[in-house]
Amino acid sequence: MPLNGISKYVGPETRRLIDAAWEDAWRELKKGGLVNAAFARRKLARTIVALASAGETDPAKLKWFALHSTKGALQAEEAARARQKKQIRVAVTVQGGDIIVTLPKSMFKAVYYKAAGQPQLILRGRTQTDDHELLAQVWQVANDKARELGWIV
Repeated sequence: MPLNGISKYVGPETRRLIDAAWEDAWRELKKGGLVNAAFARRKLARTIVALASAGETDPAKLKWFALHSTKGALQAEEAARARQKKQIRVAVTVQGGDIIVTLPKSMFKAVYYKAAGQPQLILRGRTQTDDHELLAQVWQVANDKARELGWIV
């Protein structure tokens, strides 16, 4: 188990319980083919140690909770990596009171402005698209620019 220093904090019986639950959970988890084994091993260990420290002594429960916690964390990490890969490069310009966001090598364009007395940007117009991820990213980029310019907080 990766937490070799744990012996000073728990008794030998709890240490054996932690080691057995960790080994069993690790064997099962690695069958699925891991993207980040080091992260998974640490997450399993931390979850099992936390539960054992809180008094959980059922090895099946330790394994079950650790597996589910680790699988969830791995899925979240994979989803974040996929979102990062999918980031679309857009160009942002400011003309007068407009923030214009365009998608290079495309006809897409969205124009936002800040109306007096309004706390947010307002969409003046955009190219029609059903790509909601693109629209969300364009909106975020426009708002980041407006914050940079001091138009919005």
